[in-house]
Amino acid sequence: MNELSRMEVRADDIIQYGYIAVKQFPKSEKFVLATRITDLMWEMAALISSAIDAQYNSDKIKLMKEADKELRKLRIMVRNSMKLGFLPFQKYEYWSKLNDELGRMIGAWMHQISNRKG
Repeated sequence: MNELSRMEVRADDIIQYGYIAVKQFPKSEKFVLATRITDLMWEMAALISSAIDAQYNSDKIKLMKEADKELRKLRIMVRNSMKLGFLPFQKYEYWSKLNDELGRMIGAWMHQISNRKG
């Protein structure tokens, strides 16, 4: 499996785990914070997929930078969900590990692409 496929798989893992985690949010947050989190996860996955399919390296980098921005927003929301008591620390820890791994993959891929010509 190549690096790009691993990124898509990791994004899928984040989405699947995220849905499990936000199910336990209080009712008052299910339609606010939980919805924002799920929207971010889907947008991030779509940007990664678009970057993989992009023809030009400049487009790939631009899309991956956008995916990285979405990932940073997701990290903030996940961290605050834990701090506000909506997410147990163990779930926060595991979800953060998935997010960090994807962040490293995105960074490495952008570095690799930016060193190529074209």
